[in-house]
Amino acid sequence: MSPRPPRLTGRADELTLLRDFVAYLQQSGAAILLTGPPGVGKTAMLSAAADLAAEAMVPVHGVTATEFNTPDPFTSLGTLLTPLRGAIGELPPNAQEALEVALRLREGPPARREVLAAATLTLLQKACQGGPLLLLIDDAHWLDPASAEVIAFVARRLRGSRVGVLATVRAGTHGPLLLAGLPDRQLRPLDRAHADALLQVRFPQLATPVKARIVEEADGLPLALLEMPMALTAAQRSGNAPLPARMPVANRLTRLFGDRIEQLPKHARAQLLLAAVAGADDHLSTIQAASLDPHVRGVIAAEAAELVRVRDLPARVQFVHPLVRATVVHQAAPQQLRAAHLALAGVYPTESAAHAWHLADAATGPHETVASMLEALAVRTLATGGVQAAMTALQRAAELSPDRTQRAKREIQAAFVGANVTGDLQRAAELLADATRLEPALTGSLAATVTASYLLLNGQCEVDAAHHLLVRAIENHPGNSDPSDPHLIDALHSLMIMNSFGGRETLWEPFRRALSRLGENVPADVDLCHRMFGDPVGHAAHGMDQLDAALAGLADELDPIRVTRLALAGLYTDRLDRCRPTLRRLINDGRQGEGVALAIHALISSCIDDWLTGQWDEALDLAAEGSAFGDTHGYRRYRVILAGYMERLVQVCRGDLDDRLQAVDEMADWGSERGAGMCTTFAAHLQTLHAIAQEDFEAAYGHVTAASPPGDLGRYAPHRLWMLYDVVEAAVKTGRRGAAAAHVAAMREAELPKVSARLAMLTAGSAALAAPDPQDASALFAEALADPATTRWPFDRARIQLGFGERLRHEHRLPEARRHLHAAHAGFQQLRAHPWLRRTERELRVTGQPTLPSTSEVDAQPLTPQERQVAELAASGLTNREIGERLFLSHRSIGAILYRVFPKLGVTSRAALRGALDARAARMGPPSSRS
Repeated sequence: MSPRPPRLTGRADELTLLRDFVAYLQQSGAAILLTGPPGVGKTAMLSAAADLAAEAMVPVHGVTATEFNTPDPFTSLGTLLTPLRGAIGELPPNAQEALEVALRLREGPPARREVLAAATLTLLQKACQGGPLLLLIDDAHWLDPASAEVIAFVARRLRGSRVGVLATVRAGTHGPLLLAGLPDRQLRPLDRAHADALLQVRFPQLATPVKARIVEEADGLPLALLEMPMALTAAQRSGNAPLPARMPVANRLTRLFGDRIEQLPKHARAQLLLAAVAGADDHLSTIQAASLDPHVRGVIAAEAAELVRVRDLPARVQFVHPLVRATVVHQAAPQQLRAAHLALAGVYPTESAAHAWHLADAATGPHETVASMLEALAVRTLATGGVQAAMTALQRAAELSPDRTQRAKREIQAAFVGANVTGDLQRAAELLADATRLEPALTGSLAATVTASYLLLNGQCEVDAAHHLLVRAIENHPGNSDPSDPHLIDALHSLMIMNSFGGRETLWEPFRRALSRLGENVPADVDLCHRMFGDPVGHAAHGMDQLDAALAGLADELDPIRVTRLALAGLYTDRLDRCRPTLRRLINDGRQGEGVALAIHALISSCIDDWLTGQWDEALDLAAEGSAFGDTHGYRRYRVILAGYMERLVQVCRGDLDDRLQAVDEMADWGSERGAGMCTTFAAHLQTLHAIAQEDFEAAYGHVTAASPPGDLGRYAPHRLWMLYDVVEAAVKTGRRGAAAAHVAAMREAELPKVSARLAMLTAGSAALAAPDPQDASALFAEALADPATTRWPFDRARIQLGFGERLRHEHRLPEARRHLHAAHAGFQQLRAHPWLRRTERELRVTGQPTLPSTSEVDAQPLTPQERQVAELAASGLTNREIGERLFLSHRSIGAILYRVFPKLGVTSRAALRGALDARAARMGPPSSRS
């Protein structure tokens, strides 16, 4: 069996170089130096070269030089040439003698250096007569000088032979090989994406925040990426225990810089330690103040040892690599670390984060003053978006709490942040359990119950149990009439989420009781979310100014929790576009492991906006990403919303869900078992759209009216705003004009046109469908489509244009009908809403104007090779994602290519691709017959 070709993450270009290098040895000889900093993967590249050589049947001889070589000359050369010693006897006498003496195979006076070097070259040339030979030299900067000179001589004279020399040299070192003028290739650290990929392959169970921290501190060095996780405990790797302030360093990393550090004077090591634990504040003035040394002589000594650089104004101490910093800390004794932290704490103001953290790092046991500092710091940090830092500060505050009750309270706070913000449900549950063990009486506190109910809702999706638990805690809370109580505000927002997912008006009664206790002092954000998210039908029409003012301030809002809450207020009022820039920031933070729970919230809101505004490919991407986050972190509820509902909305409207409708029924059953009535609403919406796509309007009417009865928009049923046109269209198509009229009346009574341009368009469009008088219908359709802003919602607009075209066609107003049908066709084609596209094309054909181009027009639009390849794969039944994986393109690119292909082939769906490709091939004949 031949060896597997090497796979090194992020080294595709380098592996191509090595493969070409090995292949080149079949015709000539060459030498290459691989240079780079310690830990960058130079040795791994040599190992890959050895594998490639074995694959090509090329013999390999190697040597690894060490820093502590014996002083004897030619030690490394002897090791390198050991496999070839049997051929020395075949050399000319002078060459034979020179090599045998140098390699201590016989006694005698040493030959001149140039004679020995020529003899080595002759030996290698003789060895490669039967085929190529590859010499690998690792850490060539540590070769003994005599060996280095001979190897440098040989490496310059390999042309014409079939000998290859591949050597690694640490950047910044000196020696004969570097002075030989040989070709070199610098190995650079991995970028963040490849560093993350390497960790995913080698440590797949590593928690996302831990991975992000290691990627940051390893700075792209593969050795650090692979060693740092091994220096953590299993609990730290899984994210179930906080990471240390400074990442520990494994022994292999320590050896890279440890000896240079040990050789520094004592005062220099002390100042270097101050710089190492100072963190982000690496100003030289900070080190001066902490060490009481105005001349910072230790830093100067460390700079001379090439461990740090002092640069910029104001002067800063910059470590040559993060691993130097880590090694300095790793080698320091505990009392030295404590002294350094105390010295640095004295430099900063007492209210600063640096002061609190240095005191915490210096603490050897419980310390209430420091714990209080960290708790206050966590509150400030969370309000400005530093969610992971806040979580860390709260956990450390709990650890430093001497009082059991205080420790339990802080653990409850940390659990809330873990569950609601960082996305660490498991750690939140552990902290809550530990707090309960310490102080069982706190289990029923509102702060603890908010977290416990959140875990029940999002982890297990037990809506009724979570609702009952939280309602009881709110009503028993001593501050349940205090509008400034932060625990009450958190509880009310959590209760709103539960009520919404529960999907039943009765769940809202305890919430309304809670608001009545607050009287006129309901907090502004609670009031806004209640009216705009909980019951927009009853309140939205008269609260738009307040909502618009709140959303206008989101761009400068730093509190990520408030951002996600206000985004909910924009969900049913069609204002999510005003939240997108801020939501995008939260999503990016989540991708970096910061605030994953909030990132999933932001992904849901963004996905909804993309669905409504026709960005369906992006909606699918966001749904997949959010579902993956939910799977990784145990948020089952979010997977139901994203994969169970949002993703299927796009699929059903594109005609791709026929064989998966059973899963929709299963989602409804699953939700019923857990009190999640919203799942039933989701299922009804999907089933309604599927029935409309099949033009089974009787079935559609049954499904939609089960969730949204005609003429009743309901209280606390905001999702009915997504089914307005469905109710009216299904009623009209089945002859139930009275039901349609009742629903239109309810829409007008709720003053929906005041809420958004989309709802104004749907109200007028629904009224047009239901209008018995043709003139009234035409006027209402025109009113619905008059506002250019409604082009932002292409699916809703195209459906109304289709309805207008159908009505005009029935009235035999064919030119006008064609105009609106063509507009609808363009909208559905852009969305790839194939069922509606087919319906529109049928209407156009009835008007006497087919949409499909003629055969000559189709053949006049040639496909590019890439378009033909994509079309063939799509015709074979592959999905866009599967095609993308095969062609190394994104599935979004595949969708764009098919969007160009469909009109060229004169088709509107994937199902028609095979026939169109075959028909074109038959008309045009085989390739050889074409001119």
